[in-house]
Amino acid sequence: MSGSIELPVPVETIPHWRVNFRPNNYDPDRIASLSECQAIVERHQVRMRGWYYPHISHQPGEAGAGSSWVGNWTGDGWRHIEYWRFYQSAQFIHLFSVNEVADTDWHQKLLTDTKGHLSHYRDLNLDEAPGFMSTVNILRTMSEIVEFAARLAAAGVYEGSVIIDISLVKVKGLVLTTDWNRAWHEYYSASESTVKRRKVVNIEELISSPVAITHEWTAWVYQCFGWLNPSAEVIKKDIEEYRAGRY
Repeated sequence: MSGSIELPVPVETIPHWRVNFRPNNYDPDRIASLSECQAIVERHQVRMRGWYYPHISHQPGEAGAGSSWVGNWTGDGWRHIEYWRFYQSAQFIHLFSVNEVADTDWHQKLLTDTKGHLSHYRDLNLDEAPGFMSTVNILRTMSEIVEFAARLAAAGVYEGSVIIDISLVKVKGLVLTTDWNRAWHEYYSASESTVKRRKVVNIEELISSPVAITHEWTAWVYQCFGWLNPSAEVIKKDIEEYRAGRY
């Protein structure tokens, strides 16, 4: 999160996502109290699958607060590692593991699936890959990030516009792949340790067009792995189906 903050979980030591929302105009007291900060996160938490966004742990020792923020974290047996803070200024900072790497069972399944997808590459040794990222999980994760931002905007937490920063950190060498039942024929791998993007998003657009914004960010991640021409039609359909609970 920053060099001056010692996190209670080792999320920064492994491949992870870093998400940051903040208002375009800074007001340290935009939200009246810390209790309201916590209530806002709880009211607008995204529950599209079994692991909610952001996760709110109710275990002892996995929540905290400071002079201007509330926070929450989890290690979950190191299969999922997460830390977030929400400030009275309405800044939201969220770090969470690339679960396809952190979860050893998931890693092994993706390794097996990818060997099947890319069996035509005779000299490709996927056993040496540091990990994999699933196109499906990227799309689901980005859907949840955008939906959470849209809910905060619709609730009046942000006005005018919001600055959204999304990064993938420590991902060099990770291989992009997909589920066993999808066609996948090309090898794509991240060539940079950190990929990041910043965008100032209009609040009205964020509320009215979450599918289009999710599509833009999802395609950006795919392209950072070298998949430069993913199908816009397929991505849009997958986002719509996931939001409808069918994907």
